[in-house]
Amino acid sequence: MLHSNGIHTIPAKTFSDLQALQVLKMSYNKIRKLQKDTFYGLRSLTRLHMDHNNIEFINPEVFYGLTFLRLVHLEGNQLTKLHPDTFVSLKYLQIFKTSFIKYLYLSDNFLSSLPQEMISNMPDLESLYLHGNPWTCDCHLKWLSDWIQEKPDIIKCKKDRSHSSPQQCPLCVNPRISKGTPLAMVPAAAFLCAKPTIDSSLKLKNLTLLEDSSPVSISLQDFMAPFGSLTLNMTDQFGNEANMVCSIQKPSKTSSIAFTEENDSIM
Repeated sequence: MLHSNGIHTIPAKTFSDLQALQVLKMSYNKIRKLQKDTFYGLRSLTRLHMDHNNIEFINPEVFYGLTFLRLVHLEGNQLTKLHPDTFVSLKYLQIFKTSFIKYLYLSDNFLSSLPQEMISNMPDLESLYLHGNPWTCDCHLKWLSDWIQEKPDIIKCKKDRSHSSPQQCPLCVNPRISKGTPLAMVPAAAFLCAKPTIDSSLKLKNLTLLEDSSPVSISLQDFMAPFGSLTLNMTDQFGNEANMVCSIQKPSKTSSIAFTEENDSIM
């Protein structure tokens, strides 16, 4: 155990000779980053306690190769974002990715959202602690609401008798309409993203803008990527070249197409 030692950094491959180590406790230190080779060589590791440090960055390959890892404790750190591959322990190119972690503690950080792929890569997950984070319950987090409805027993709430509420569950901080509401209780229709607006005090008085008078809520489907692109390479008789790239978007409106036959030909 190396907890409460004021450790700031872990040099790469520090634990490379501890291949039989199963439990590593480094809680209550001052570690800020987990680099790619921080846990290199810990092939037998099953439980990792890195809670109550100052961790603000986790390399997405830090857990690669730790196929016996079942518990990761990251409560009480400075995390604001997580990469979709953060907890992947086994992968083949970009085709196959998976994690064998069953218990994940992410409570009391500064996370406002989570990538859906991160959870999709964790099929064995049994317990996930998310309370104490400033969750933004908009269209980017709707997938988590749907996932909680499908697997309500995985999200855990902390029991705390000293707290005003008997349980601490993940709460929405934004948007204002959902502030203070448990994430699991926010209606699916409320997970929306609003168009940006210009504050009236910042508008130019002599400039007329075509804009909505009030913000409009839109769904995640409005941000769908284009279907593809079409590139035209053109050259004239004098050898002049020009390239044109057209982005193919999803059609907003379609009309029916009719075919008529005239003089043995289809028009």
